[in-house]
Amino acid sequence: MEFLSQNQSYLVAKNIDTKSNIPFLALDIQDNTCIPPRNVFQILHKHEEVEFIIVEKNKLQIQTAMTELIVNEGEGAFIPKNVLHVLNTYGTCICKGFLFPDTILAPQSCEDLYANVSKFTDSPTIDLVSIKPFANEEKVIESLHQLASVAFRSNNDPSYDFLILSKIYDLWNSFVSNINFDEKSNIPEHKEKGERLKNYLEFISLNYHNKISISDIADSGFTSVSECNRIFKSFLNITAYEYLIKYRINKSLDLLNKENYSITEISQMVGYSSPSQFTKYFKKHMLMSPREYKSSH
Repeated sequence: MEFLSQNQSYLVAKNIDTKSNIPFLALDIQDNTCIPPRNVFQILHKHEEVEFIIVEKNKLQIQTAMTELIVNEGEGAFIPKNVLHVLNTYGTCICKGFLFPDTILAPQSCEDLYANVSKFTDSPTIDLVSIKPFANEEKVIESLHQLASVAFRSNNDPSYDFLILSKIYDLWNSFVSNINFDEKSNIPEHKEKGERLKNYLEFISLNYHNKISISDIADSGFTSVSECNRIFKSFLNITAYEYLIKYRINKSLDLLNKENYSITEISQMVGYSSPSQFTKYFKKHMLMSPREYKSSH
């Protein structure tokens, strides 16, 4: 079942097998790895589903094109749909993520009901929402734990999907009833730079397979190269060139899993003029050669 839209230019995800018959995905995240595996986990991406996260151990950083949020142990977070974000775990971090479309809460055909949902899931003033384990918000944390207790069970029980749905509805009701959105919702301070970053990222996603320079990336945001790198560093803590390399390598992983492409063909498909150049950056990023990765997968 496909949960992540292939039409969204920022995504490098593929179809994900799930044990549920409803559009719901539960992610077990530990130490910067994700089960089920997702290539988008460590790069800036977006999806059409909303996402709730609960941190069970240590802490998690959520970085968007606009803001940064540190989610500590025992805390949670909500990411609206189509918000660019990247997740980075600290140390032996353990957390759970839950993705589902907002139409599971209310069909779009019920316009008034869906409008009451989408004002939280698709609002220009909501970028990230932190959920703390105190006061009324503790009820939302409890709902997240309840959802986790069901989501990772075996699905042999014929009532599994109904249990998931009931926990999602409980979570959503608790979320909208107990979160003070006047305090949580704001237009991020760095919106102008965030919009430029989006332009850079879109240009890379559409042109990574071509021979492009940092000057080309900077031009897509109508900035100088130095300003381009400052924006990348301020939001993502890497330069534009480092992000381009990381994006190309992540794009190559799916291609390496397919038997019908050679290393030379893959290197050209992700924008490298020679397989030796591709291998050099792949080994630096993945700590193994493309051939070793291909063999092991």
